[in-house]
Amino acid sequence: MVFLTMGTGLGAGLILDGRLYRGVSNLAGEIGHIRLSRSGPSGYGKAGSAEGWASGGGMAQIAERVVRAASENGEATALTRRSDGMPPSYTAQLVWEMAQRGDGVAQRVVDIAAKRLGEILAILIDLLNPDRIVIGGLALRMGKHCSHRRGQWSSRKRLRKQPALAKSFLRPFTKKLGTWPPFVSR
Repeated sequence: MVFLTMGTGLGAGLILDGRLYRGVSNLAGEIGHIRLSRSGPSGYGKAGSAEGWASGGGMAQIAERVVRAASENGEATALTRRSDGMPPSYTAQLVWEMAQRGDGVAQRVVDIAAKRLGEILAILIDLLNPDRIVIGGLALRMGKHCSHRRGQWSSRKRLRKQPALAKSFLRPFTKKLGTWPPFVSR
């Protein structure tokens, strides 16, 4: 199982044979460090990294680029306005709220991040062939944007059995991680 969390950064945990796999340096599963492109938003100090493309911080960077291009083309967006007259400060939350309200530019930003998240999921499937990928954090709010992409990334490689996608939730637990993962929703 792979647990993927999308927040200010992008992190993952690998549960192999019921145990958390840590790796030699306790950094196993850091999918956010992988480069998806030569250039692009920065995450973990790497331009074009998975974290740069598919995290809250990455969405803010994507928003800057997309809004700039939209402004140059004369396209209106609520992302360029602030009531206090100061330059806009982009956050994943603001982009998401504007996308939910139908702002086309904000929806493009979310779609770019969702597409890159799909690429990351495809890499995890190709590399690890997990039985389940549990997604938490910001990706949960991006639900429909991610779910319509699932067919695109899962068809990249036809597997006999596709991994299950599950939403994460937290609840108190007393047992050891690995013997009872409290965050798996079936």
